[in-house]
Amino acid sequence: MRKILALAWNNIRLELSDRSSLVFLLILPLAFTYIIGIAMGGAYEPESNASTDTRHPVIVVDQDASALSAQLIAVIETSQIIRPVEQNLSDAIDIFKGQGVSAYVVIPAGFGASITTGQPTLLDLVTAAGDNYALTTGQAVQAAVAELNAILSAAKTTTDILVSLNASSLPYDQLLQENLQAASAVAAEAPVTVLHTGPSATTSEIAVGFAQTSPGQLVTWVLITLLGSSVVIASERTKGTLYRLMAAPLSKGQILAGIILGRLALGLVQIIILIGFGSLVLGVDWGSSYSALALLSLSFALAAVALGLLIGVLSKTAAQARELTTAISMITAALGGAWWPMEITPQLYQTAVKILPTTWAMQGFTDVILRGQDVSGILIETLVLLGFAVAFFAFSAKKFDYE
Repeated sequence: MRKILALAWNNIRLELSDRSSLVFLLILPLAFTYIIGIAMGGAYEPESNASTDTRHPVIVVDQDASALSAQLIAVIETSQIIRPVEQNLSDAIDIFKGQGVSAYVVIPAGFGASITTGQPTLLDLVTAAGDNYALTTGQAVQAAVAELNAILSAAKTTTDILVSLNASSLPYDQLLQENLQAASAVAAEAPVTVLHTGPSATTSEIAVGFAQTSPGQLVTWVLITLLGSSVVIASERTKGTLYRLMAAPLSKGQILAGIILGRLALGLVQIIILIGFGSLVLGVDWGSSYSALALLSLSFALAAVALGLLIGVLSKTAAQARELTTAISMITAALGGAWWPMEITPQLYQTAVKILPTTWAMQGFTDVILRGQDVSGILIETLVLLGFAVAFFAFSAKKFDYE
């Protein structure tokens, strides 16, 4: 084991001696994570708790300023899908056009008076073209309106009964307002809620801003680092270094293990730095299960370094290995959902790219970030990634040639 560690440290030392390596290991990953995150909406936080509230933000323009419009906003606030952000109309339009939010709803003047007298009233809901949240946003607003209608109906029924029985001396409007407040209190304390845990419970959750770029750039740049083992192996094989090492008291397994372990250590350190940067600097909630993160990170790293070994085995020169490393890293990262949310792609596409380890890595990291999954929640992704690692290692060992 000491010999393997010595070889691993020697490979790490040689890699870090090249200053350009630090650019790819640290500077570029951190810079791209921040810049692309800003471009994807990471800078828009209409409320101080926006980084911790994962509900989809929807601007509400209250032009009525009545008790019933305030009640509607309060009902929307209880939604598990959307959260209201109050703005005036001009600001709402500016933010919407700037893609700060993908939807806004306008409560028109006279809203309260109209629904009190039973007149039809329309809310103006504006959503961005192609918005994945358009349907769920509309449903959430409709559900809030339905709840408000139920509260109002109960209040009006109670008021009409009290008036018919001469049970109150208060004016009708004042009595209705009191009963509305009472009905709202009852609705707020309703003992029955629905917790949907079926397959569609998470389909509307899409990572945006830093929640997408933090794991996405991690997968991209760590993949480049770990696939870099291909260049080391191809270079040392073509130079005859590996063959000469056979004269030393080292087995083939120890030589390969030293190369792989050194590269794996670089990748894991890079993962720790990128997760720390995302959490401490960008405010990304990487979940509370360190075990899940560690297990998922290690399984992804093993699959990636094994793929790097396979590329190195199949490459005839170090230059060819370098070209393949860059191309495969970028293509598989992009296709696997590291550059854009997988949820915006067609279902057929999502099924097809499951042949890539990056798809499973991004799925696991997204489950941890968006859904707070623990070890049991990312167990399938972990096992699949370890399966990739075993397959790549086995094929590489079969095809490996020291000369």
